[in-house]
Amino acid sequence: MSRKDDEQVMEISYKKTPEAFFFTPGLDAGLSVLSPPDWTWREAHCGNIKGYPISAYAHINELTATHIRNYDRLRKFKAPVTFNTVPVIVDNVHFSHSFTGIDGKWVLNGASGTRLRNRYVWKNKDHNPDIDADVIAYFKACHEDPEKHATLPVFEGDIRDLDFAIDCRNTFNFYHFLTETLCQLCLLDGLDFRGQILIHSPSQGMRDFIQDWVDALFPEYSDQVKFRRSPKK
Repeated sequence: MSRKDDEQVMEISYKKTPEAFFFTPGLDAGLSVLSPPDWTWREAHCGNIKGYPISAYAHINELTATHIRNYDRLRKFKAPVTFNTVPVIVDNVHFSHSFTGIDGKWVLNGASGTRLRNRYVWKNKDHNPDIDADVIAYFKACHEDPEKHATLPVFEGDIRDLDFAIDCRNTFNFYHFLTETLCQLCLLDGLDFRGQILIHSPSQGMRDFIQDWVDALFPEYSDQVKFRRSPKK
């Protein structure tokens, strides 16, 4: 399939209801797990994080101190949340921008999913001021309705030679690549994985440190990692 065909197939249409736009594991077909996860998410103990301004210039110290005070006062969460990340097997997966889709719907996975959810609200708020509440109501209904608590299907085939596909925000930002993309290779531990590792990003070109970090932290997978520019099926 050519890149032009990929672009036509995977153009994101945001003007849909939450039910039609977001892929919901357990309700929508096309996603299975190796084994049912013991838990999905849970609260974790808070850490003690402090920040200090250290600069040779007084006005920079004051700007930094003000920024720290504002974060401490306005953006302190009651508790952090830990999500149980597991590898999944999917059918008809596609990547557009830095987002992952399954069979025409879009997946709320990690930081990429948070950006997708925000973009969905921004794209719809002009014609539907209540769109954020609609999203919340949809997922709340999925959570509360016993009939919608479908069991995730379990894949019982051999996964060792399948491709391992990951989305990537870009291939030039150290923070996003390390915390969102590279860490996903830990999911392959103990799976005797032999397939290709396909990392999908909308970026054109790549900084040298990207491959250097793959080689340094996951040398066993260096030859299997391939970078592909999205959109891609």
